[in-house]
Order: sequence, then structure tokens, then C-alpha cells
Amino acid sequence: MVAQVVAILQRVEETRDVSTRALAREMTSTKSTVHRLLRSERLYPFRYTTVQGLKPDDCQKRVAFCEGLLQQQNTDNDFIAHILWNEEACFTRDGVFNHHSSHMRSQVNPLAIRPQKHQERWCLTVWAGILGDHLLGPYLLPERLSGQSYWCFSMRS
Repeated sequence: MVAQVVAILQRVEETRDVSTRALAREMTSTKSTVHRLLRSERLYPFRYTTVQGLKPDDCQKRVAFCEGLLQQQNTDNDFIAHILWNEEACFTRDGVFNHHSSHMRSQVNPLAIRPQKHQERWCLTVWAGILGDHLLGPYLLPERLSGQSYWCFSMRS
């Protein structure tokens, strides 16, 4: 029994996101026994936080952008007020991630993250912008956006 407990705890240490069911199957134990052991060791199941994946040079590009923006603002106090800040988001059924059964066991919350690939297929594309003190939109964009359909959309809006 002690060897099994040590094996379970070692497996959790090696792979923190292993499920209780997988541990029970690997260690030929019951799910409730594994669950009780993990709770007694204060290894609680924390959920991942989904974040956008970043590339290694993204930080340098962001810093350069901010420095350039501040330099322009120092030259012209109204510079930022004349920028159209905009974003569009595509909402798809395929982009949903089931967080229910995805946990990482630890004695304290590790604030673990899991970068997720975004799938762009059919669906609803929404655009909004801010210019000075004014909110523009939100607007629903056509499903298939070409130069011609964008021109028609922008003239309608």
C-alpha cells in the first residue's frame, strides 16, 4: 500500500495534469482512493486559464510600439485622440474549450495557463472601435469578407 501511495504521488509530481481516473487506471486502484489520497496531500485540482500564445519577439515589438506612441504623444498632445482603436472578434463553435475536466494538481494555486489555438471557421464576426471619446459599433460583419463586401458594409454603417 505504501509503495502504491509513493507511486501515485510520484506520478502526480511528474505530470501535474494527470486525471484521477487515469491515475486509478495506471496504479490499479480505485478513483475514490486516488481522490482521497490527493486530498489528504492537499493536491487540489485547479483549472487552467486560457491565454493567447505569444511569440518570443512579441515583447520587443510591444515595447517599441509603446515607445513610439509616447514619442508621438509628446510631440502632439491630441495624437492619441485621433487614433482609431479597433478590434474584430470571430466567435466560432470550434473555438470553445471544455475546461470542466482539465485540472492541474498542486498544494497551492499555480495559476497555470494553457495557450490555445484559435480556430477560424464560419460564424459571427463583430467589429468595434474607439475614436477619441466615441464608441463605434459594435457591428456584425458579413460572414465572408472581401474587399467588395467590406466596402458595401462600410458604406452602410
